Amino acid sequence: MINVPVHPCGGQPAEGSVMKRFSEVVDAADELSVDEQETLIAILRRRVAERQRAALVREAAEARAEHRRGESKPASASDIMAEIRVEP
Repeated sequence: MINVPVHPCGGQPAEGSVMKRFSEVVDAADELSVDEQETLIAILRRRVAERQRAALVREAAEARAEHRRGESKPASASDIMAEIRVEP
């Protein structure tokens, strides 16, 4: 099994190496039947969703820990939206 990051520039080995592997994976997928490609897409979507859920769980745990340590402060929806708009 080839380990390819979700995003080709995902901070793994040198970018050229990652892009080459990414290209190889795409080329290999082209050789699959349509049914196999659809199965591959379903698997990748499920894995991405799992990674996103895991990241959300980690972020929630970090937020709870910050709150327990007294590092959080009350904020209104307007405050939160204003902060989001300022971040890049």
